Amino acid sequence: MKEDIISLAERSHILTKRQIIEVLQSESCDTELFAAADRVQRKFFGNAVKLVALLEFSNKCRNACFYCGLRAKNQKLSRYSLSVEEIVAHAQAAKAMGFSTIALQSGESLSYSRDDFLRIIREIKAMDMKLILSCGELDGRDLVDFRRCGVDGYLLKIETTDQQLYACMHPHQNWMLRNNTIHLLSALGYYTATGDIIGLPEQSLESVADDLLYFQRVKANFIGIGPLMTHPETPLRGEANGDINLVLKCMALSRLLNPKADIVTTTALEALAPDGQKRGLAAGANVVMPNITSEQVRKNYQLFTNKENTNIAVNGLQDIIRNIEQCGRCVSSDFKH
Repeated sequence: MKEDIISLAERSHILTKRQIIEVLQSESCDTELFAAADRVQRKFFGNAVKLVALLEFSNKCRNACFYCGLRAKNQKLSRYSLSVEEIVAHAQAAKAMGFSTIALQSGESLSYSRDDFLRIIREIKAMDMKLILSCGELDGRDLVDFRRCGVDGYLLKIETTDQQLYACMHPHQNWMLRNNTIHLLSALGYYTATGDIIGLPEQSLESVADDLLYFQRVKANFIGIGPLMTHPETPLRGEANGDINLVLKCMALSRLLNPKADIVTTTALEALAPDGQKRGLAAGANVVMPNITSEQVRKNYQLFTNKENTNIAVNGLQDIIRNIEQCGRCVSSDFKH
């Protein structure tokens, strides 16, 4: 029975691919699954929810991913790259708000030199903040140097473990290079963050199960699972958005399989449903990433439609905290608000 599989996962944190697929296919055990994920989350993290400031510092990207509004072929998007000084100023503002961790995210481009990154890293680390980067597939030598300079974590989603599907969605990109980079991050001692997209065309439950086992295999420290969210200037503009319940089930299974990992309730969940953040927390998540990007450029970080209006820290941080508290959770003690 599916309930027996869930009980096994809660006790042992091990499932086979077939068992994962059985749970994903079932429509009768969701309540038990989410309750088990919540118990495991509370066992390892208590009621605390970590807040990580998210700065989207550049929307320039050289890639042409079929689902992403930042794709290089989107000619209707106004491109920007914050200066080093602007990035540091945003970090200072995040520190003043109470954040102790900041994630710097961008499209994949050559807008910043190695020296630019090193300066940004040194100035943010001088603020006594933890720093996570998410800038695509950087050169291995840069990853070595950035780690030595103090970068704590790196976020690089595998997106999908189905290599054929990956190739269809990511023209001119190499799945194996991405996989190797994730393994390199772990070997270098990074807080290794990865994740996938649920709802891609032709995506099977078998490949989704492979994704969940992949997170466990690479010993991910942070897992971000989000739904496909379409954008009108992409080849997938006519596709349906991902199914929120399937995303939540994947998050819950990831919590059972990776009890000590940080799991984020993503901005895409909130964009998909008004109560998406709350439902993510109830499915085993323990991280929320409020967006601190200034309004002037935030509207142009268009991963998907309406993203710029979700999870905003400026003038909305207290609402985010209130939502967390309404879930019976509290903000982690490293957030000084």
